[in-house]
Amino acid sequence: MDHSRFCLGCQKSFTTQRKLHAHEAKCQAYTQWTSNVARSHKRLKTTQDDTERVHHNLQLRDVIPDRDVHANQPELPSQAVLGDTVDPKDDLVENEAGPSNYALEQDVPMAYSPEPPPAVSARSGRSIRLPARYRDYLPIGSGLRHVPSPPPLSQSSHRSSPEPHIGAPPPLVEYRTLPNDMGLFRVYPTQPSFIPKGDGDLRSVVDAPTLEASEASQGQDAAIPSVAEPEITRENLYSAFSSPSAGLLMCWQYSGTNEKSGNFQSRAREEAH
Repeated sequence: MDHSRFCLGCQKSFTTQRKLHAHEAKCQAYTQWTSNVARSHKRLKTTQDDTERVHHNLQLRDVIPDRDVHANQPELPSQAVLGDTVDPKDDLVENEAGPSNYALEQDVPMAYSPEPPPAVSARSGRSIRLPARYRDYLPIGSGLRHVPSPPPLSQSSHRSSPEPHIGAPPPLVEYRTLPNDMGLFRVYPTQPSFIPKGDGDLRSVVDAPTLEASEASQGQDAAIPSVAEPEITRENLYSAFSSPSAGLLMCWQYSGTNEKSGNFQSRAREEAH
């Protein structure tokens, strides 16, 4: 009998592994046997976890000191511990302020507060501790006991130096120009340093390289204002052009209507030649 091919529930043997798997899928005895094995394994796992948890708690109890014994004992004053008697007069002398205006503080015994028991994880049984990166000193507003408190600030230090009296600015007096022939005048907040004329432009007031101006305006500004411009007469009618022919062409272009007749064009051609 091949023991590798028999049902664990009904103990029936088979010739092939395929027939054994087909029988196990339908056998109720095999299904019941599988359920019993699963329950036994779960019960064994629970027992092992309980045993490990109890063992871990016993180890923690041995490591952590018993602070309840020390908490029940009354604290002895500092005089009984040192074995010396302190005179009340000496206490008053020691508490007086010295040259630095600092007075020694008396050590006040602090009430002992027992630490809470460590939290234990219900799953693993291990104690839950604060990570090391979070263990840091937290400053408090009251300060440390061994550091003396600073002396109070005197009232003279709170008094600041009187601020210089800043007088009110003088009131602005507006400036009005004389009225012209039409009775018009200009009003300024203060007296201006330059009063523009009617024919003046911006370049006559300021001189900045950022002002946009054409070459003609620059040449006009550079001209000597004392020299009068020559008058244009019939003799020098075409002096503004390079030749009389150019002047005639300009007159032909900018005179009459936009539609030029044949006679007008022939006359302009004759005058140009």
